[in-house]
Amino acid sequence: MSDEPAPFTVNTLLGLPNKEFCDRVAAAGADSEEKRTLKDRVAKGLRGLQWKAVERQVRHKAGQLLEIDVMSLIASAWRQGKVTERLEEEQKTKGINAIVPLQSHSIRTELEPHIEIQFGDFTHRIVLDVLLDFQLIGVILNIEDSVIRSIEAGSMQGIGEVKLLHVPILRRSFGPFDLPGVVHLKHGIPLASTAARQSS
Repeated sequence: MSDEPAPFTVNTLLGLPNKEFCDRVAAAGADSEEKRTLKDRVAKGLRGLQWKAVERQVRHKAGQLLEIDVMSLIASAWRQGKVTERLEEEQKTKGINAIVPLQSHSIRTELEPHIEIQFGDFTHRIVLDVLLDFQLIGVILNIEDSVIRSIEAGSMQGIGEVKLLHVPILRRSFGPFDLPGVVHLKHGIPLASTAARQSS
């Protein structure tokens, strides 16, 4: 039996997948001309292949769409955002080595995971619009040589919204969740001036 912690994903935050969610994704575009064309092509092109079999596969994939690692989303947002600049400004030195608590910090992330159904040269895409508003509380950052190396302690709460064909199908508050132990950031997140030196 593995000691590895269970994956901490967007599905975890939103309590997904469930039958209703997967059914909604599988039925996406059911009345659209695009999907009728795809159904006709499947029916004419492959004997014995029923549209229900295709929908079953889409339903299965729908459950995997939001298996997206939450800590990777946070790290990505920090790379693109102002957190590293603010940390560096607060520390006022180069080559920072510090344990830095973040009392409260908000992150907004937008995602567009999708399922693509292909038949010959015809493609039908089912795209989700996902918006996550995180609030991180009491997170501790381990900074070595001006690079954030790991995150530990703290908790997370927030709101997630999922739209399908621009129609909201889920809006759910989540947390507070305790963050899963110490999270080591593989390549680290350089603070602002360090990142600038690395890219030049």
